[in-house]
Amino acid sequence: MEEEKQNGGRGIIILILAAIPVVALLVVIVPPLFFMIMLHLSIDDPFDDRTFDRQLWVQYDGSLDSDNPRGQMFVDLTTKVLKTGMTRAEVVELLGEPDYFRVQSCGCEPDDQKLEYMLGMWSGLGIDYDSLRVELDDEDRVLKLSRHQH
Repeated sequence: MEEEKQNGGRGIIILILAAIPVVALLVVIVPPLFFMIMLHLSIDDPFDDRTFDRQLWVQYDGSLDSDNPRGQMFVDLTTKVLKTGMTRAEVVELLGEPDYFRVQSCGCEPDDQKLEYMLGMWSGLGIDYDSLRVELDDEDRVLKLSRHQH
């Protein structure tokens, strides 16, 4: 009986000794790896890789393509092309009709004051869709431009 207790105690000690290198490895490797991934994601902004190209934008009307080039035009579009105060008609003339199907597919009603345009899967790890949201005021003028990850 005494010998069984000693053997059981040795098993626990061996288990603890085996776990120490594994824990040390996790503590040493995981934080820098996480930091490197986050740094890469923050430096490499996929939303500023192209200038706005209306012809290319219109070609991807209604597209759920994950590599939709619209996403790469987001920064140029929202800083140089679209401006607050533009009318709904000007936005639709430039970008085409909004991609309301995405809003409807989530089971919610489209908001007439928010125009949504699909951008592809560009943010984070590239597993969620992104969209350009154009919010309009009561006079149907652009109030706010933003990107949303779904």
